[in-house]
Amino acid sequence: MMQWLNFLGEIKLNQKLIDKIKNIAEFNNKVIKPNGKIPNFGDNDSGSIIWHKNYPDSNKSYLLDFVSIILNTPELAWSNNPKSWMCKGDSLNSHNLINNNSNGEFVLNDSGLVISKNKRNYLGLYLGPNKNYSQTLGHSHNDSLSFDLCIDGNDIISDSGTYTYADIKCRNLSRSTAFHNICKIDGKELNEIKYDEQFFMQNRNNTIIESVETNNEIIKITGSHTAYKEIELVKFIREIEFNNLTGHIMLRSEEHTSELQSRRNLVC
Repeated sequence: MMQWLNFLGEIKLNQKLIDKIKNIAEFNNKVIKPNGKIPNFGDNDSGSIIWHKNYPDSNKSYLLDFVSIILNTPELAWSNNPKSWMCKGDSLNSHNLINNNSNGEFVLNDSGLVISKNKRNYLGLYLGPNKNYSQTLGHSHNDSLSFDLCIDGNDIISDSGTYTYADIKCRNLSRSTAFHNICKIDGKELNEIKYDEQFFMQNRNNTIIESVETNNEIIKITGSHTAYKEIELVKFIREIEFNNLTGHIMLRSEEHTSELQSRRNLVC
């Protein structure tokens, strides 16, 4: 490993590539969870630059260490001494974790993510497939306004992604509205899925973050979408209040219909 790192040190990287790698690392530094995992929204193809023998594939903290060595950016490192475990092949453990220093609230407009985290607790809210955030829906799921919750380093609510492309029925089931921590109304999908195609999803969503309010350790996020217009639901609103100090979370859902008297079969 040491020889490989020395060799890599002789490579002259194009500045545009360096900037792109650093931007990727800074993004990951914001969205990574206290347990080193990356929140999963949509498909998960488990891509990696380096495989480390003791890492589960969902733990991506080693990528921050890798970039910190290559680009000499210690502020992006996950562990106290990334060269130590990368060169010796040691496993990463709680004794050498910085536990990520990118704490606070982050609204990542280009990707449709809102993050609130500290060294123990984590909330990641996702806007889902949206024409403003995604050029293709082939790897998207019906997960608008779904969230990832991690308390004391333990995953409480997370998206399992999809485990197969070959079995079309199972793949589309894992992409469906019912498989995500959101509300399904009158049995309708948020976006149309063709159950005989692996990568079809028709976008009829317009998901937005209406407001983000912070008060010390409490963040209040209000988001909405218009996926259910065909059943005369003008707007669906989800409000999440999260205390990133205690890990307490409160959810509230509201539907705005064209007829205030109408009642819906709401399954959350």
